[in-house]
Amino acid sequence: PGLSGGVQNQREFQAGLVDHKTHYVNDLPRFIRQAMDEYGELTGRRYQPVQTFMADDAEHVIVGLGSVTDDAEAVASYLREQGKKVGVVSIKQLQPFPEGELVAALDGKKAVTVLERSEVTALTNLVTQALFKARENGDLIRHQGIPAITSLPKISTGIFGIGAHDLQPRHLVATFKNMESSLNVPFFYLGSQFFEKDPTPRNAELQQRLKQAYPETEFMAFDTADNPTLLPQDAFRIRFHSIGGYGTIATGKLLTDILAGVLGLHSRSAPKYGSEKSGAPTNFYITLSPEPIKITNAELEDVEIVISPDHKVFSHTNPLRGLAEDGT
Repeated sequence: PGLSGGVQNQREFQAGLVDHKTHYVNDLPRFIRQAMDEYGELTGRRYQPVQTFMADDAEHVIVGLGSVTDDAEAVASYLREQGKKVGVVSIKQLQPFPEGELVAALDGKKAVTVLERSEVTALTNLVTQALFKARENGDLIRHQGIPAITSLPKISTGIFGIGAHDLQPRHLVATFKNMESSLNVPFFYLGSQFFEKDPTPRNAELQQRLKQAYPETEFMAFDTADNPTLLPQDAFRIRFHSIGGYGTIATGKLLTDILAGVLGLHSRSAPKYGSEKSGAPTNFYITLSPEPIKITNAELEDVEIVISPDHKVFSHTNPLRGLAEDGT
């Protein structure tokens, strides 16, 4: 690719866009695959533009971008044990969008939910466009490189993680359950609840007015059950409670490295703190397991160990919440 000057005439500018759309975009996937292969040889971590997990015979599939697909895979494995035909498709190459590979992975599915960490829903648009092109090819081949399909799956969008909003495994279980239902809500927010289950009389009146004025809001959040157990029996979780300025985040990082190294375990860790910084409540979460850990985005609600250097911790939080019966 090249640029023939900072300012271009109209004809040359459009011609350059055409060249980008053809030669550059056509060649780029080859280089991306080459880079992915080389990275795999160096690290042992293999990537493809579109990666699937238990999706070959799945009827209901989550499509996502980034680490959220690891969480979805952990939940899919759990649901498979219950006989559910679910799977996950992870997008590893965003541009040029791998339409052909995605369509091949989604062909024959009953329902697809695209997880978006933005209300712009750019990934949903790309997925929908690819599927529509494939369906059009089913009648007449107009889009090269995209397999033809005879029917479209139901497509939904789930918004998650806006402003670092927490995403728990139970929310992903509810996402798969939504795809099974006849209602199959097309647009929803994960982790949010807009109406109280047992409101006061005053709030009940306000909620009823909101439901009448904005009836779609009632369907934009899902009821959830308890979190499923997704870790092996020998895994354990640690939660720090502190306030900003005590050095708890740095302590948690060091403890993660030490425990993982000494015990020979896989580890995941993450901090939680707001913009208030010094003096504000903070958390640090550590998970250690003999097997690789796929849950990456969730705050640890249930833990085996709680640590707090803050002698006033009970004044601003409940550190015993979710502590296992034989926990410490």
